[in-house]
Amino acid sequence: MKTDLHAFNLKKQQRLNIRKSRQALNPQEAKLYANACFKQLITADLLQKKQNIAIYLPFDNELDTYNIIQYCWDNEICVFLPVLSKIRPSYLQFCQFTRQTPLKKNHLGIDEPQITDENIIEIQSLDYLFMPLVAFDTRGYRLGMGGGFYDRSLAELSSSSPLKIGLAYDFQFQTSIPVESWDQPMDKVFTPSQCFNFQNAHLVRPVTAI
Repeated sequence: MKTDLHAFNLKKQQRLNIRKSRQALNPQEAKLYANACFKQLITADLLQKKQNIAIYLPFDNELDTYNIIQYCWDNEICVFLPVLSKIRPSYLQFCQFTRQTPLKKNHLGIDEPQITDENIIEIQSLDYLFMPLVAFDTRGYRLGMGGGFYDRSLAELSSSSPLKIGLAYDFQFQTSIPVESWDQPMDKVFTPSQCFNFQNAHLVRPVTAI
């Protein structure tokens, strides 16, 4: 991936500013926002029995997902977590997460299960992929933490599955973020106040930021 220097610097500054705002949230505020976002998701009636969903565990004060995970466990929805691949560095694999699954921190400090032949799922077999993000824009493009793990993992998909859904605080919405050729747009984003639908918003995609 050859990075455009201008886009790189813009992303770096946006990432710094929004992460600072996110880290400034106190635990009570973060919990209220997470509960409100969960209500938005339930109102949309996306989650159904027998589905397979992948979701993240919160890191760096990302929007908390534990109420969504608990709901899935209570309603026969299989939950999978992203795991840094040891076979293909810089890519993600997805492993099942149950109430009994032990977790261990990876080298980034993020909790993840251990990969086994029995608990792994191919990404195209997921119904929904809930992704963390630092920022998102009017076209559904996502600014992550800078590792590119989700973009690489999604770039090889030949189908529309899974549906790519971001979870964010409202202040993470930006009118525009720098976009490069490998950036993968999302289909939806849920925030505490609303659901953004981007399934037709990124049909024309820029190659680099202006």
